[in-house]
Amino acid sequence: MRDGSELRKIVDLDEYASELAEMSALTPEEIAEFYRNINAFPLGESGLEIGMRLFKSKWVVPIFTRLMRCKSMRYGELKRSLTEYGITNHTLSKTLDEMEDDLLIIRTVYEGVPPRVEYSLTKHAIEFLPAMAAFSSWARTHLRLIADKKAAEEAAAEAKN
Repeated sequence: MRDGSELRKIVDLDEYASELAEMSALTPEEIAEFYRNINAFPLGESGLEIGMRLFKSKWVVPIFTRLMRCKSMRYGELKRSLTEYGITNHTLSKTLDEMEDDLLIIRTVYEGVPPRVEYSLTKHAIEFLPAMAAFSSWARTHLRLIADKKAAEEAAAEAKN
């Protein structure tokens, strides 16, 4: 794996950070710090890339968002809330186990017959909510840009005819 040093040579970080700051809500210093953090690690091992791997399964985000809305949910509640997506019991169980291993959720077992199991977000996962909210806002804006681009292309094609 390359260490990314050749990428650092291509871009004048301060100049690039200033350009990006004009297009975002971040300061040039915040952008430069972000890039320094990314470039401090070999490609594929930055915090951003490692963090994105936590969401490798297409089911992590739907489960995460349901647990954001509730303090905790039982397995059956999660399963019913994901019915429209067609998740299988096997896949739900596997994803919950992976999320528990990745310290995103807590599995709490209550004694009884039958035993009751509830899932909730870890404190560390809850700390990620502001980043998820920012990403969600960005995604909605991005979808509007895509829709506007398609509408403009359709209008241009129609004007040609």
